[in-house]
Amino acid sequence: MDVSGEFKISASPKRIIQAFQDPEVLQQAIPNCQTMRQIGPGRFEAQITPVLDQETSFFLYHFRIAETIKDREISLTWSSEEPSALLPDGSAVFALTPHKSHTQISHQIQMTVNPNGGNNQSENGRGIAFITALTDRFADKLRHHAGVNMTDKKAHENFGETLHSLEDAAMELENEAEIAAGKGVLGGAQMWGWIALALVVLILIFLT
Repeated sequence: MDVSGEFKISASPKRIIQAFQDPEVLQQAIPNCQTMRQIGPGRFEAQITPVLDQETSFFLYHFRIAETIKDREISLTWSSEEPSALLPDGSAVFALTPHKSHTQISHQIQMTVNPNGGNNQSENGRGIAFITALTDRFADKLRHHAGVNMTDKKAHENFGETLHSLEDAAMELENEAEIAAGKGVLGGAQMWGWIALALVVLILIFLT
């Protein structure tokens, strides 16, 4: 499964890259992520619960982040050896183009979907409901950031444009998830996985 697109954000490439390399930011950005610890340069280990309800079980994921072109491109890869993980592996490349007031981000995300990863048709509705709640949470965090950290009129105007584009992207991805669920492609509560990882770049900057 591939997800691609581009958007602009009021932050420098350097700040964007710093956010990607902060384990606390990563843990907040990924839903149901219980722990995120750095195990080496650009390498992280995460414990993620696989379903909507908070359970004691979790899947172990490894993330690797690299600045492939200094201040211009960053790559993110993840993998899990868990046999029932919805997303056993995937990768994302984010190209950063700086402008005076913002950075243009082009992203290409590729994900491998495990057909045994919680593919339960009866849980489709719960999965879709969770995605809706997830995108609402993203929007709330973005608005909170705008109120706390942006004071001048121009900054608010720029943020408003960015927020609008991010909400559009979230809605588009949510619709794609709903269509996929209807076709039985990604059924089950684990459907949050691919949508969350596709959206992670949209919120990293606003959680710092």
